[in-house]
Amino acid sequence: MEEKYFVGIDIGPTAPKTVVLTGEKVAEAFTLPTGWNGRDTAERIYEQLDHKGYRENMRCVATGYGRVCVDYADKIITEITCHVSCLKNIYFPGV
Repeated sequence: MEEKYFVGIDIGPTAPKTVVLTGEKVAEAFTLPTGWNGRDTAERIYEQLDHKGYRENMRCVATGYGRVCVDYADKIITEITCHVSCLKNIYFPGV
């Protein structure tokens, strides 16, 4: 069975943060300089994910100021939604 990867990308104004999960374990985490163009930044992240072998079997969520630039994201959500979702899962699981 192929491993599934869950990727979270937060493209902020200075540095995009990317985390790759496999199950409940962090498989990878990295940052890059944002640069002037959000689409170029998203493409550099995509190339990094492809180079490390995550692209083929991944689901991706993007947030942050540059979230709309992540064309390959399966879901795009606001930072507030991310924060609420995280708090709900940690403090109120099953609700």
